[in-house]
Amino acid sequence: MPLFCLVLIALLSHSVAPQLISTAPSNVYLQGHIVKFALEGFQSSPVSYSLADYAGRIVKTGAAVSTIIFPALPAGYYTLTAAQGGVSVSAPAAVVYPPHPGYHGPIAVDSASAWLVPPDKFSQTAEILHLAGFGTVRERLSWGQVEPARGQYNWGKYDSCITAESENGISVDDIFHDCPSWARADHAVNRFPDDLRDAYNFARTLAEHYRGKVKTWEVWNEADGGFSVDMADQYAAFLKACYLGFKSADPDLKVAQVSMAGPAGLYEDNLFQNDTQDYFDIYNYHVYANPSLYPQRAEGHFATMRKYGVGGKPVWVTEAGIFLHEVNNELTPEEARVQADFIPKSYAMSLANGSAKHFFFVFPHYLEPGVEWGVLTEGMLPYPGYCALAASTHFLGSARYLGAVSIDNDPQITAESFANGEQGVLVMWSNGGKKKISIETPLLRNAKFYNVVGSPLKFSADQPNTITVGASPIFVDAQLSPLRKASENIRSIRSPRRETYPHPGLPGIVVRTVMPDSSMLKLSEVYSISANHQTPFHVQVYNFSKKRFDGVVTIHIPEPWHCVLTQDRVIVNPMGLASVDGYVRASQKCSLQPVQMLVSASMEGNLKDASSPECLMVAPDPGAITPVAIKPLFLNSPNSWHNNISGNGVMTIRSLVKGGVQFDFQFNQPGDRWAFPIVSFKPAMNFSAYDAIRFEYKSSHSNADTIARLMVGKPNGSTYFTEPGFTLFSSAGKWKRVVIPFKSLVWGPFSSIDPEGSFHARHVSQLLIGCNTTANALSLSVRNIELVRYAADVSSGLKSVQTR
Repeated sequence: MPLFCLVLIALLSHSVAPQLISTAPSNVYLQGHIVKFALEGFQSSPVSYSLADYAGRIVKTGAAVSTIIFPALPAGYYTLTAAQGGVSVSAPAAVVYPPHPGYHGPIAVDSASAWLVPPDKFSQTAEILHLAGFGTVRERLSWGQVEPARGQYNWGKYDSCITAESENGISVDDIFHDCPSWARADHAVNRFPDDLRDAYNFARTLAEHYRGKVKTWEVWNEADGGFSVDMADQYAAFLKACYLGFKSADPDLKVAQVSMAGPAGLYEDNLFQNDTQDYFDIYNYHVYANPSLYPQRAEGHFATMRKYGVGGKPVWVTEAGIFLHEVNNELTPEEARVQADFIPKSYAMSLANGSAKHFFFVFPHYLEPGVEWGVLTEGMLPYPGYCALAASTHFLGSARYLGAVSIDNDPQITAESFANGEQGVLVMWSNGGKKKISIETPLLRNAKFYNVVGSPLKFSADQPNTITVGASPIFVDAQLSPLRKASENIRSIRSPRRETYPHPGLPGIVVRTVMPDSSMLKLSEVYSISANHQTPFHVQVYNFSKKRFDGVVTIHIPEPWHCVLTQDRVIVNPMGLASVDGYVRASQKCSLQPVQMLVSASMEGNLKDASSPECLMVAPDPGAITPVAIKPLFLNSPNSWHNNISGNGVMTIRSLVKGGVQFDFQFNQPGDRWAFPIVSFKPAMNFSAYDAIRFEYKSSHSNADTIARLMVGKPNGSTYFTEPGFTLFSSAGKWKRVVIPFKSLVWGPFSSIDPEGSFHARHVSQLLIGCNTTANALSLSVRNIELVRYAADVSSGLKSVQTR
């Protein structure tokens, strides 16, 4: 073959596919700057092109040889398409307003760049964060990566990430939520360290190393959810150690307590009962819901704060995102619009309900199975959500909430008003289809209107004095005085908290009581204590002060509980640790109601050197307590039960010779496998005179992945169930008895929302007992299902424990 043919083949095999190359980072341009794309890989010229705005209107067309140039474009989201010979390529372009200089207002974003962005893209990500107007981002850090061995530090990518953000004028709210494997004997990373001095030293080192760059440290993430298996009392001691460590290095550093994953509940109650009120500066929580549900979530947290005397501290929503389905690792255009519409609504509703700062989750591309979270593609190109973020920082700015505004007395139109310097801003949308409103009212006269991506809205020629409001929010740049007047009689549910951070002189003594892992009931936030044998524990006393501690350990627990310490006096040098052993036992006279076990350490006559109290919630193991009343439900007949199994399985029900019923489950396809035979009560039954359901069960199966559960349904369609359930592993071929206290049942998100907000046993319409499994076949037998009541609470007040 001739040489020139070989050269031609080589050239053709290495030809570049047609593409549009932007001269700006991630195709993000500032308004007023030239928008410029280079043409690469096209076989000839000229190349025709068109530019469409967010509404899909073609705003520019033309032909170019090597470069497409737009001298100036209004702010907004655009799609540029270039075509030649039946081949076309497209690229997005974001045009954003110049960021407010030195902006560090309430509009923030969870970037998580250290975990989600390649290190060689840190600078680019920080630059487009700045272009979007952000002055505060939330970051991530792994304790185990930074401190791979005690006292040895490897800052690596975390330094590079935070430096890039700092160089772009961005301050950081950072968080860590892992424990180094070396810090625990069991090497668990989702638990708190065996020695809290490791936590103190790490917090102190973080404060010193990132002084001036990281302005806030969050101590752990969603410990009430899946990021920790430890109880609230364990987190409380960990928080105290970290807080003292941070403040020892930088008294002005802000410390946020653990970000809450769920609604306010038992975890928060137990946390504050451990006297953590003075060991954080910022309360923060997460919300993944329709913004219309934000008021209910916010009020739950504010009510808890008021209850425990911390209502004056600022509240941040540090994660708020939306589940979006992806196709081939990207959002569809429809889902991208849903994301853009969500963003201003989320900010507006959060700030309207008392948040001092709100972080959208999440900025970069972040893919979970079937779900995309970020406003950037995998190639770091913007979705419309990026422009919605930029529009939110631009229009809302300092975002001092004024109130809700009524538009045409239409309750289906939401309009939240904010003061932004000398201007007023409305974020407005319709919850009931498209609405036409007049702009000639004093409130809207002379106002300017912008769509969700920040583009000026154009009025139709035939209706120049009206504007259409739909599900997609619009920004209204209005005069401040009419907004104030319109909202003066409508106040927010919660006023934004002042950013004040008092730092009272705190004692350096921290106590932590370590119970056996087998006693932990995480979701109930109690330790299950047997009445048949003594449950051992040990109390750790840490001294983070600068002088020696010579004091006593005191434990209070109500009658008729029994608790004994082997000794009570401890001497602890600065940065020292002393440990005291003890045991606790429930009594047959105990009720099922959890009680407080209060632990403290103090120097006689010197309250300043006392620890803050530790509070453990303990409850008797119901299986070891004799009930005072029993009511059989007479459900040992197969006729009482109905089949209920996933679509990939079949089931049969038969009676047992010695009483009871056996459920046989057979699954013939992969996928979600569950089976929960049902008993229906018509009319509904009243179980409120009893404390629990008790029954015996056994299984043919010994797979530890098979989890049995009991569920109770109410007439309103809500269902409560045992979570995490009880394993069938140890019940293979053997009858076991289980007691399910009604107070341990949690609402199932797969069921209808319960208007009562919690389980009440007055009306029970269904009872289900079954399992989730990975097995192909198994049998589950149950018998002697009965309601049980235990002794009423006969506690005679707190008593001090004995010292043996």
